[in-house]
Formats: sequence, structure tokens, C-alpha cells
Amino acid sequence: MKKIFFLFVILLAVLRVYGRVDHFPSYMQYYCYENFSLVAPSFGIYVNGCQYHDKVTVYILDKSSSEYVQRDEYLCPATSTNGSTYVYLTSNIYQDYLKYGSPLEYKTVIFDNYGNGTTWTSSFIMNIDKYNEDISTVNVSQTCNTLSLNVSRSNGSVAYQWYYSSTEDGEYEYLDNTTTHQVSQSGYYKVRLKPERCNKRYTEKFITVPNTYLNNLSPGSISSSVSGPVCDNETLQINEVAPATGGNTLTYQWYGSDDQTSWTNMYLSSGSINVIPKNVKQYLRRTVYSCDGVLTAQSNVIQISKIPELVSGGTISGDQSICYNTSPGKLTGSEATGGGTVSYSWQSSEDNLTWSDIPGANQLDYGPGALSKTTYFRRVASSTCGTKASNTVTVSVFASLSVGNIASDQVICYNTVPNNIVGTTPGGGYGNYAYTWYYSYDNTNWEDAKNTIRDYQPSALKKTVLYKRKVTDNCGSGYSNTVTITVNSELGSINITGDQSICYGATINTLVGETPSGAGGTFTFKWQSSTDKTNWFDIPNTNSKDYQPTNITQTTYFRRVTSTTSCGMATSNNVKITVGSQLNEGTITGAQQICEGTKPNTITGTAVEGITYQWQSSSNGDVWENIAGGNTQNFAPNEMTSSRYFRRAVTSGCGTKYSNSVFVTVYPKPSQPVVSGLKSLYCKGEKASVSIDGTLTYSWYDRMVVCLKRVRHLILTRYPKTGPFLLKLLIQITVKARPFN
Repeated sequence: MKKIFFLFVILLAVLRVYGRVDHFPSYMQYYCYENFSLVAPSFGIYVNGCQYHDKVTVYILDKSSSEYVQRDEYLCPATSTNGSTYVYLTSNIYQDYLKYGSPLEYKTVIFDNYGNGTTWTSSFIMNIDKYNEDISTVNVSQTCNTLSLNVSRSNGSVAYQWYYSSTEDGEYEYLDNTTTHQVSQSGYYKVRLKPERCNKRYTEKFITVPNTYLNNLSPGSISSSVSGPVCDNETLQINEVAPATGGNTLTYQWYGSDDQTSWTNMYLSSGSINVIPKNVKQYLRRTVYSCDGVLTAQSNVIQISKIPELVSGGTISGDQSICYNTSPGKLTGSEATGGGTVSYSWQSSEDNLTWSDIPGANQLDYGPGALSKTTYFRRVASSTCGTKASNTVTVSVFASLSVGNIASDQVICYNTVPNNIVGTTPGGGYGNYAYTWYYSYDNTNWEDAKNTIRDYQPSALKKTVLYKRKVTDNCGSGYSNTVTITVNSELGSINITGDQSICYGATINTLVGETPSGAGGTFTFKWQSSTDKTNWFDIPNTNSKDYQPTNITQTTYFRRVTSTTSCGMATSNNVKITVGSQLNEGTITGAQQICEGTKPNTITGTAVEGITYQWQSSSNGDVWENIAGGNTQNFAPNEMTSSRYFRRAVTSGCGTKYSNSVFVTVYPKPSQPVVSGLKSLYCKGEKASVSIDGTLTYSWYDRMVVCLKRVRHLILTRYPKTGPFLLKLLIQITVKARPFN
């Protein structure tokens, strides 16, 4: 390509020197590909000197590769004009390089084979159209009431011709030549497609348009049966509505009017609706929208026949309070409002919740019969459009008068005040209760007790009395039950006897009490004791008429408290039990151990007042003997050779008592111990082994009186050169043994 381009430069320079182009085609022309060889472009080249050139070179710019393609062509002579000679390019030089549907730019270079120079033509663009039978797409789209048929071609532009036939095989009539056709009816369509140039041939496409593609919008209809008559306060269901048909993406809007001229949007957008008649206009219709509101259709108009609402059931009056089982005054009522023809029925209720019709009570007013309980009344007004209840009136029925009771029978002591006679609060009746109390001694003749309050507190009584109460209010009167206050006779015969003096610890004679009388006849007893006649203490388990005290250690006073079931208690006189001082035996000390033939230490005893002493001894602790002269507080025995027990007796007017005993142990003297195993001579370093026969404990000592061991058998391994050893008993009796060396 570099060589070719260099050749271009040379040829251009030669043409500028030796020749010029006198004639060439327009810059841009269009040709049909199939006719190109018949109408090939021709242009003349004036060659300097009018020489015959039999050959030219044409360079065509291939747009797809941006390169020039070289091709040789031959020239033929041409006529001359104005002294110029023209030649024509007659061969079909472009067909191999055409790009269908795209412009082709080319240049020709003419040069002289004889070396007389070259020249370039000017560039121009040639558009070559090739007829294409294939149609790439046919789109059918719906827009509201029409169809759009959009056809495109892969290469080049085409012209459209639209035709229509009502039958598939029928005659087609021409419609228009627009690129998009608006279809207004169903049927069979065809479109003829022809290139804008090169239109010797064409292609046809057939399209069938069914009814479903057309927007035959129908609003539907509303049945007149849904328009009433209907109560204007009840929900009206407008649901007998034929749906709209045709169109696409349908929406609804309901409108109301009172004159069928001015329509108001109800802002209800469903196919069927529920309305409250009193809240809407008299006339209703439905509008259907399609194509985003471009198309609309109105349904038929229905007229709602409204029955006026029953506004009020009227009011009634007659709240009142009556006595039990009496008739109230008449209950009066006003007329109901609205609702047209109205009928009435009276109802009653005992709880203001559950209501029952009253038979025959269907007038404006009503007079109830005798009532035994509180009752509520109301009146119900009924019309075609429902019912309305009036307000409620209450006839309060006082409960049957209950005069209540008084409580209760009592038994009291003589000349004491009885408990307050408490009466229950009356019930029922009108409630403005008045009280009158009466008393009687024989339950026949009654006198006014001069008490007008609910309860009654009599004063102290000395005889049995009966009482009753009368209750009176606006609804009647009545008497309570009768209570009896029984007055017992006075409590008598309550004294005791039994003053006495005793030794300490002696048995006390029984204290005897009188048998009580009066005060209801049922008695209980409690005995009390005191050491000072001021502070008295109950004695446990002393509930008998008489009492025998025990365990009295000091002078004590006694009395008896007599109690009755309902008449309180009374305390007897006092009796005195004088108790002598307690005989104290004391204690002695002096238990000891002595050696045979020695005197023991003095046995000492504690001092005791008001008595005499007598010391006693015993060898076995069971049989005791008085010791002559042993009548002092302490006692020092003489030397003793055997062990004995000692004790001391103390005697007063209330008897003799003995102290504890002490034991004096007398040990006999030990016998002389016998040493065995002793030799007369021992070698130095030799062990010495000696023994003592006997059952005592022995201690061995050396000459320096140092205790060696306390054993019966002694073995010595170290001892002085010579010297005696002493055997000393624990009882400190030293026995000398034969010395050994």
C-alpha cells in the first residue's frame, strides 16, 4: 500500500503538470445495484496533447478497511468539445466493492502508458441500493382505540403502502402510505414495502387484526333493583353491576347528582360499592376509564329511593320510688321522630340489660301494675327502617319492710347492768325509720321504755325483764322479736375456815369452804395464797370447794375466789397457816487417813440454831451409836485403831435431822521388809540385783538419801566403791538393809 500511495503522489504531480479533469459526475449520486451496469457513470478526461490513452487505473476507497483498492480500466475515444477530447469510462468497475446501504467513496487515476503523465479525478460518493426482500420486524402495538403496525427493513429505507380487506381472500383496498397505520376496525391488512429507489420490485406482509385488538369500550350497566327503596341510614350494596368491557387497563369512578346535570365525584373506585343513602346524592352512575383516561364511558343512571331514617324513639318520663307491692304512676312518653309509620312496644327489665316485651303495652303511655322489685322501663319505636329505644325510666321498689331483730337473751347478776340490747338496722320500706322500745315483767303488759334509737341500754336490774322494739316508716310498721334478761339472785356462802400452826414441812389440815348459793347456781373456784396479805397469787389446779395446801415453808395466808358462769366472782375471808422454822441438819467435814494408834484431826460442823447436837459413829455406815459427850458443834475423836464413819444429829421440837457422814481411814503399820538377792561382795562394774518381798511400794535411796528408784526389784550398774543402800517405804518408815560393798 505504501508503494501504491507513492504512485498516487507521482500521478497527481504529473496530472497537475500535463492534464486536468474537464468532466466528472456529481459529488453524490444514487444507483440501484441491479441496474448499475446499464447506467454506469461516465466522465471524460482531457489528456494533454489529445493523445490516445488506452488505460486508466481506478482506486476505490473501501470504507470497511479504509484502504484504496486498485483496478485497471480502459478508455475509449470521445467527442471533443471546445478543442478538448473526452474519454468515457464504460466498464462496470464498482460492483465488486459496493457496500449495500452505505455510501462508497472513490477516485480514479488516469495515466499515460507512454509515460506522458497521470492525473487524479476528484472524489465523489456513490450510494448503491440493493433491493432486499427480507423485512426484519413487524410490530403490532395497541394504543387506545387504534393499532400501530411498525415495519422495519435491515438494509436501506422502504416506502409503505397499506391495504385492507374484510375477508382473508377478498379484494384489498388501498388505505394510505404512512409508516404507521391507525386501525379502526378488525379484518385483514397487508403492507407493501418498496425501496425508495430501485422500486421495480416490492414485498408484501399480511396482518390479521381480530376484535380483541380494538378498543370497543363498554361501560357496563347497573341494575335498577339495587336502588331501593332503602332506609337512608342502612348500608346499600350496589353490587348488581355488569362489568365494563373493551379497552385496556380499566378504572372506575362513581359520581352522584341531585339533578342529573351537575355530577360530583364520590371518590369510590371499585366496580361495585357500598353506600349509606343519606350520605350520597339521589342519582348515581359509574364512569369507566381506559387508556389512562383518554377514553371514557358512562353507565346508566340509577335513582336511590330513600326511606327517612327513624331519628328518635321519643322520650319517656316517670322515674319514681314506691313501696313494696304497690303500683307506680303512669309512665308518659313523647312521639318518635322520623321513620314514617311508627309503632310502639313497651319493655321492662330487672337488670337494665335484658329486656322483655310487655304484652299489650303498645300505646304512647303505659301504666304498670303492682311491683315487688325495682323495674326498668323503656319504649321501643319501630318503623320500616329499624327501631329506636327511648330513654330508660326506673321505678324503684322499696323492699318489703323488715323491722330487724334485737339481740339477745341475757342472764345477769343481781343489780347489775345488762349488755346493750343491739338491734339490727331495719331494711326495705321507705327508709325513714322511727323506733319505740317496750318492756314487760310478764310478757303481757308492756310499757314504753322511753327509748327512740336503734339500740337500748337498760339500767341495773334486780328482776327478770322482757324487751321488744317497734319500727315505723312511710311504708308501714312492725315489731321485733322479744328478748329476756334473766336476773340471778345474789351470790352467798363464800367463806372458808382452817387457821393453824405447823412445823416446817409438816402436813397441813384441809382448808374447808362453804358451799356457795345464788348467782345462777353454777360455781367455779380458784384458791389463792399470799405471804403478806397484799400480793395474791393463783394456786394452779385448785378448782375444788376445799383445799389442802402442801409444801408450805413459811407462814402463808389463803383465800378462795368463787366465780359464777354469768354473775362474776366473790372472794372469801383469809385463813393463816403459821409455819415453824425449818430444821437445818447442817454439814460436817473431816474425812481423813491416819495411821493405826493416832488421833484424827477434829471433825467440824456448821452451826444450827434452836437445836441440840448428838455425834454418832458407825463401822459400816448403817448402824449408828451415840458418842458419849459428843453434843457440841464440832467433835475430836481419840486415838483410833480401826476405820469408822462419823455424823451429827440435830434435834428440835419438830424432830431430828442428820448431817452428812465422813469416813476416817486407819492404816495398819507395815511389817519389816526382807531384802533378797544381796551378796556380801561385788566386783567393780558388776551389776547388783536386789529385791523386796511384799506388795507395798518401796523407794531405794543411796547413802546421801538420794532416791534411786521406786520399785520392788532394783538393779544397780553404778554405785560408789563402798557404802550402804537404804530402803525407804512410801509411808516414811525407813528400813536399813545390810550394806554391801
